[in-house]
Amino acid sequence: MTQSWRRDLTWVTFGVCLLALPFLRQAYHIDEPQFLAIARQILKDPRHPGAFMYNADGGSAPMSQGFATGPFASYLMALPLKWSGGVEWRMRLSCLPFDVMAALALYLLAGRFLSRPLLPTLIILACPGYWINMQHLMAEKWIGAFGFFGLYAFVRGVDEKKALWLWAAAALMAAALMVKYTAVFFLAPITVYGWSRRTPPMRLTLLILAVATPAALCLLAQPASQKAVLSLTASRMVGHWSAWSQRWRALLTFVSGGAPVLLLWPFWLGRSKRRLWAAAGLCTALATVLFLPHFDLSAVRGVDRMTGIVLAAGTLLVLPTFVASRPGRDRLFWSSWALAVGGLQICVYWSVVSRYVLFLDIPLIFYLARRLEVELPQPALRRLHAVSLALAVYATLILGWVDGSYAGAQRHIARYVSQEYRGRHVWFTGHWGLQYYMEAAGAEEIDLSRGGWDLVRPGDVVVIPSVNYAIIKPRRGLRFKLRTLRIDNPVPLRLICTDGAEGAFYTSALGFLPYSLSAGPLDEFTILEVLPG
Repeated sequence: MTQSWRRDLTWVTFGVCLLALPFLRQAYHIDEPQFLAIARQILKDPRHPGAFMYNADGGSAPMSQGFATGPFASYLMALPLKWSGGVEWRMRLSCLPFDVMAALALYLLAGRFLSRPLLPTLIILACPGYWINMQHLMAEKWIGAFGFFGLYAFVRGVDEKKALWLWAAAALMAAALMVKYTAVFFLAPITVYGWSRRTPPMRLTLLILAVATPAALCLLAQPASQKAVLSLTASRMVGHWSAWSQRWRALLTFVSGGAPVLLLWPFWLGRSKRRLWAAAGLCTALATVLFLPHFDLSAVRGVDRMTGIVLAAGTLLVLPTFVASRPGRDRLFWSSWALAVGGLQICVYWSVVSRYVLFLDIPLIFYLARRLEVELPQPALRRLHAVSLALAVYATLILGWVDGSYAGAQRHIARYVSQEYRGRHVWFTGHWGLQYYMEAAGAEEIDLSRGGWDLVRPGDVVVIPSVNYAIIKPRRGLRFKLRTLRIDNPVPLRLICTDGAEGAFYTSALGFLPYSLSAGPLDEFTILEVLPG
């Protein structure tokens, strides 16, 4: 390894650690509590990770029935959980090596295709779609750590014709699929790249089987997991978000919204500016058609419609760069990767989610980076990369602050209620981080499988959020005294919205934008003190 590569790897490691600092104390968020619950069970009984009841959507059920991702990520979290005691900053710090591993793998992978991979890699790491999701203690962290290194090992093994690298790649990507079955998209780039580089068909077939077989056997051995996986497909989980207009809107906006540099880079490509502006006009027209009121599923604010058109047009403008460029090993590799993720998001997965779209942004950015290397002189390229990195860091810090404020609100309300209503029976409805912190404070969840609101008695206190999942509304005839606590943030951006805006960073079931211009509350908690009937 040359001195410049060692220096670059040091910079990548430093960049990951620096970006992690603002997030270390962030409250547990979205699906993190579910992975932590499995990890706690593993510490008690490692042979039966799903042998406990968990309320994930309004009613308790055996956790073993909900293994749509497999428990492998929680096994990896078990020892850090024991060491950290569940303290947020210790837990995140103990898992930081996996973030470093994923980042170094991206740099090494980019180095197989780019002459100067450092800045494009740092730009990807700094984009909000990547970093906000990858700092969570969820499966995507380990998909990146194992899968990216697996891709690097595969490309190196194919290029250098070294079997050891190829089998190391198979083992690493098999681990990624065992973390979460949606990592199946890795099969597309290795299949296409292996075929394009004339890898012997038998060897390529055996490698693909080695990657896919462990996850397939795990699924076959667990009928409950098969049902859980099928329940999260577009064909089984049907709702308003399943409409094709909603899915396409969300996919196109989530791509460029998660990687804002995609709005800039296409304008630096191509020798003919006339053709470039014509393509930009066509993409804007197509995006405008997609966002016509005819395709709305509900009332849409004008600012959200305009945001959607801009973000969608930016994503569409990336596509001509693939079509117009000459075929080559880099285009085949990156395009097959991108198409696999996009196809799974549109046709298979139940909704469009930013933590999956981040795997689509990576090949797009690296491919555009390669095109920019060819077409721009070095001084101009360095300036563009510097501006892009600054833009990505700024967007991530701003959006991360807003998202962290929302997560912290769940922790704050649990502490507040436990102190303010000490000695009272406290109930709550909702999930994600609120569920984790309310249960830790001794509150009990309203559970439809055990009677729901019928168990609430006079004198009890109930906490109801406004920005959450599967909120169970009070039954009629209940008398109560009501209080409302509003949580705000001065930045007028919301990743999840309450005021009719379309911000829906974590699932397009909530809207078609990754974030929305809005000054609405981050969350609004209603506290009910139940009165005698």
